[in-house]
Order: sequence, then structure tokens, then C-alpha cells
Amino acid sequence: MIGRVVKAVAGRFLIVCEDGRSEETEGRGKCRREGKILVGDRVEVAHGAIERVIPRKNRLIRPAVANVDAIAVVLAPLPEPDLMLADKLLIYAASLEIPVYLALNKADLFKADWERDLTAQFRSAADGIFPLSAERKVGLESFRAALEGKFVVFAGQSAVGKSSLLNALGGNSFMETGAVGERSGRGRHTTRHAEVFDLGGALIADTPGFSMLEGAELNFRIDDADLYYPEFFALSDRCRYRRCTHTHEPDCAVKAAIEAGTASASRYLRYLRLREELNASKPY
Repeated sequence: MIGRVVKAVAGRFLIVCEDGRSEETEGRGKCRREGKILVGDRVEVAHGAIERVIPRKNRLIRPAVANVDAIAVVLAPLPEPDLMLADKLLIYAASLEIPVYLALNKADLFKADWERDLTAQFRSAADGIFPLSAERKVGLESFRAALEGKFVVFAGQSAVGKSSLLNALGGNSFMETGAVGERSGRGRHTTRHAEVFDLGGALIADTPGFSMLEGAELNFRIDDADLYYPEFFALSDRCRYRRCTHTHEPDCAVKAAIEAGTASASRYLRYLRLREELNASKPY
């Protein structure tokens, strides 16, 4: 039988087969010894064990998930959004040629211009931006339509409402949710291992690990950083120098756009921070 791994805990795997049946099993032989079976893998199952992992179209290192069709990055006004993490997630996905959707959750808490500002910052980098409210059921249908037929990984900080959003999309209490601490504004971590949920047309993986993504894990050269900022790369042919880094060079079109207010100064500052982080971890 052919199936997909939807849960992996302590060497045991839950497989959903193509005929709709579920089977709990383990890896056999080489698969088991080398620990090569990931959530999202398509596998061949025989006699109660995984015999072979079918070649993957992609693999995320952190979290360890395979065959991803899209990544949904969830942001919210509370807790304070980590936009540097959002940039890294967008870059990580782009480096693997995986589409990214931005889910702006907790629409009932949006302050003036919050949604407009984030949309302006990320519209060139994201494949879709969706203002949502899991609590008030706002925007769910259009977001669900974008996810239809895909295996999607949800990512974002703790307490942005990933689990609540899954529950709202699925119409069931799929996941345990955690409250936001009053003092810290941070959520209690409720996702402890990668697991896949069937929303009836889309497979969704809520995974730990994305909130720890470091610049060193973004596998590209420092001077190629602007390739992953589409709005800056689009301006680079107007710079005086062919491989302008948009940092110190004269006649830089990106810096001119920042000064003119036609490009996001906040995103540019994060671009500079990322270059510094990459320089510290990969000095080449």
C-alpha cells in the first residue's frame, strides 16, 4: 500500500493510505536504522511496516517535514509580531521554491493601519495575504480555498493562534490551545511534535521548531540576500554596481527607494540585520 506519514512519535508512525485507511506501523530495516522517515513522507507499507520512502519533492530541515506544497505563516497583533522571523520563513520557503501564505490572525484586535502596513511590507514576497479571525470566523472561506488540495505547514510564533485557526478551519477541536500570559504576552507551547490534520480537502501540519529558525539555517551566500527580497531585487538593475549589496555603495536604487518612501524602511533594516547575522555565521 502507498500512504502518507501523518504522525511520528518515538519510532512509531501513523500512516493514512490512499484507500483512506489508517495504520500505525514502524520502519523496517534501513528506513528504521537511519531514521529517515519524516512526517509528510509518502511511503510503501507491507506486512505492518514501512518498506520504502518514496523520493521527496522537498524536505524542510527544521521542522523535519517532507513534501510540502505551501507554508502558512501566521502573524497577529498580540503577541508583538516577530517580523524578522517572518522574513526568515519567507526566505526559507523561497529557497526551497515553496509558496507562502501570510495569515494575519486576530483581525478583531487589528489597530489602525496594522494590516495595511504588513500587507505593504510583504505583498511582493508572499503568494497570498489573508486577514482572519479564528474567534469571529472572519476570512476563513477564502483562506480555506487557498489551502484546498495542498499539504500545508503552519508556522509562526507561539500564541499567534495557529491551533485556534486550525480548529476554526476544520470545524472541530483538532488541537489543544494555550492561553497568552498576561505579563509576557507569550503563549504556552502546545505543539509538541509534528502532526498532520485533515481539514477535508487540505492536509495541515502544525509543527514545533519554526520559531527557532536561525540565519545560519538559511542556505545561501550573504551577497545573494537581496534575491530573497523581491522588492529590492527588482530595483537592483538600477544600482550603479551590478552586484550592489544595498548597504554602503553609492547610487543604490534600493536606498533611494527607502529615502523616497516607496520601499519599506522596516523591511530594509531587517535585511541589514539578516546580512549581519549571516556574516557572523558564514563569513565568506
